[in-house]
Amino acid sequence: ENMPSPMFRTIRLFAGTQEIGQIKARLKVISPIDKKWLKKADAKDVDKIFFTEKLLRKLFKIDQPKQLRVRTYVIRGLNVSGARSGVGNPYLYFAYGAETVRLNGQRQLQAIEPRYFCTEERDVSLPEQGQLEVGLFDHQVTGQDALIGRTLVDLEDRFYTGRYRKYVQRR
Repeated sequence: ENMPSPMFRTIRLFAGTQEIGQIKARLKVISPIDKKWLKKADAKDVDKIFFTEKLLRKLFKIDQPKQLRVRTYVIRGLNVSGARSGVGNPYLYFAYGAETVRLNGQRQLQAIEPRYFCTEERDVSLPEQGQLEVGLFDHQVTGQDALIGRTLVDLEDRFYTGRYRKYVQRR
């Protein structure tokens, strides 16, 4: 992957064995203990922002746009099997937080390497729609469509990378 490391670490929360949510956090361990480490940090040091509440609030609350445009280009699937067996009838779906979009009108019948050549575009709000789920369903002639597979893309991790921020500033 060519994405730099995310600014935050995603930490899953559990109640017993059931996952009940996630938090995003940035952690720093300092040894030996140096209570003045933050004062010594350079003004442009990312730790200066993360561990100074006023700067953190400005960057991630005040300076954050209300909505972002997410544009996803899907060319094709590679070696896609049916959900139950053999060759399937795959179609794409996208989930932005609680909002799901199924492109069942673009299903590919009896396709192992479906060709979609499509664009899916939505305005999303962070953090509510910070997880983009992309996946394939197998269209069933009778009964309910079956999930073939899915993946998650953390939009916040991408939005808050230094590379993305520099790109936006240049525009």
